[in-house]
Amino acid sequence: MIQTKQQRLMEVLAQLCDKSQDVRFGQLLAHLGFLAEDRGSPGLWEIDDGDLLAAMEQHLHELSIRQQPIAEQRHAAEPK
Repeated sequence: MIQTKQQRLMEVLAQLCDKSQDVRFGQLLAHLGFLAEDRGSPGLWEIDDGDLLAAMEQHLHELSIRQQPIAEQRHAAEPK
C-alpha cells in the first residue's frame, strides 16, 4: 500500500514538473511544503504521504485551471 502511495506521489510530482517548467525544482518542493503547512500539516520533514499527496493534487488542479484559456477557466470553476 505504501509503495502505491509513493508511486502516486512521483506521478503527481512529474505532472507538476511538466506544468511548472519555469520554476526550479527546489522552489517547487518549497512551495509544496508551504501548501501542506497551509492545510494544517507539519513541514515537509514530518508530513504524512497522504497529506503531501493532497497538497500536490490540489496544486496540480490549480495549475491546470490557470493554464487553460479564460472561458475554460470559468467553466472549470463552476460548481457541478
